[in-house]
Amino acid sequence: MIRFVLILLAIATIIYAVHWYRQQRRSKDIRMMTHDELVEAIIMREISILEVPSGKREAVNKILGEIQEELDEL
Repeated sequence: MIRFVLILLAIATIIYAVHWYRQQRRSKDIRMMTHDELVEAIIMREISILEVPSGKREAVNKILGEIQEELDEL
C-alpha cells in the first residue's frame, strides 16, 4: 500500500514538473515577443492581454487602441 502511494506521489510530481516547465517556457516566449507579435497573438487569441509583460503593456495598448479607432471609423 505504501509503495502504491509513493508511486502515485512520484507520478503527480512528474506531472506537476512538466506543467510548471511549460508555463515557464510560455512565459519566456511571451517576454521575447515584440510589440507587434504580442498584438497579433492577442488578436489571434493565442495569449491573453493579461499575459503581456508590464514593460510592453503601454505600447501594446496603444497599438490596440489604434486598431480599435480604425475599426470604429469603418
